[in-house]
Amino acid sequence: MRMPTELNGWSYELIEKLVHEGYLETDQFDFKGELNSKDPKHAENLTKISCAFANTVGGFIVFGIADLDQASRIPRIFGITLHAGLAKEFGEKIRGASPNILFDFRNPPIQVPASTKVLFLVHIGQSPDRPHMTADGKFWKRTNEGNKLMSYEESENLSFTTRNAGTKSNICTSNWLKSGKWPI
Repeated sequence: MRMPTELNGWSYELIEKLVHEGYLETDQFDFKGELNSKDPKHAENLTKISCAFANTVGGFIVFGIADLDQASRIPRIFGITLHAGLAKEFGEKIRGASPNILFDFRNPPIQVPASTKVLFLVHIGQSPDRPHMTADGKFWKRTNEGNKLMSYEESENLSFTTRNAGTKSNICTSNWLKSGKWPI
């Protein structure tokens, strides 16, 4: 199945199909039950996921869906309570990332049919400021196996590549400004 690359490409019907057909989380999306969990490690986990997406090709987090290890929960798609501060709460949860991670969210959230609950969908794009690290100083990447710790070499190469891309862009822009000749 082809996954959406934009927030507006996601719908309740698509998410329902992914869940009911048993799709596993991939390098492109992650399901989370709650935005506000009582688990003290919840914010750390969301920060790790966010860093992993930002350090690779980006991805989506869908809140309001029970993980497979909670498969006994019926229904698996249960949603979360809608309120005006959902995006702010998510931003506060991932505040431990350095540098800060930019994100976008589906507005309005996706309504769960016959319910007052919603699915809150967050998109984290590939970051121009990568690599991002968690508060414990670790760098994460997203693979089809989930979040994986980056090696020292991977984080250094990513940092070098990102810095070089900006430097080349700045040099080119500077040369174009000096010459007055813009590429077409």
